[in-house]
Amino acid sequence: MKKLFTTLSLLCATQAYAGVSITDCVIVEPAPGVNKTGLFFNATFTEDEEVKALRLPSPEAILGAEIPELTNEVQMHNTIMKDGVMKMQRFPKLFLKKNTVTKLERGGTHFMLMDLKKRPLAGEKYTVNLWLTYLSDQQCEANVLKSSDFPPKHKM
Repeated sequence: MKKLFTTLSLLCATQAYAGVSITDCVIVEPAPGVNKTGLFFNATFTEDEEVKALRLPSPEAILGAEIPELTNEVQMHNTIMKDGVMKMQRFPKLFLKKNTVTKLERGGTHFMLMDLKKRPLAGEKYTVNLWLTYLSDQQCEANVLKSSDFPPKHKM
């Protein structure tokens, strides 16, 4: 019984530790009449001893996100240059490199919020739920900024 309790305690402690931190979470206020916008943030996957003990079979990844207040459709995109034209290419998961900051930014990797239920306005905040492959899902509070206050390839 003591062994079972110890094992359960360790499991709970491991799940409580995130291993992934999300910072600088921003939604850009869409232009008038536009029914989609971008979500940007920095994700850091820290592989400390607790995460190493999990023996993850492959790299940690973000599988998707939800912002129920704003939309039911969130897509991961990467901006690519093809035949001299900037295009967005959808992809299924964002792998996080160990002990590295992965930046989601304009002109690069980002999340698109499609078919908005309402227009997010500068100054508002929304809770973003991020789904991870192995570790506990994460949340961040996204600040809505005007497009002019959020330049391409931002550095916060």
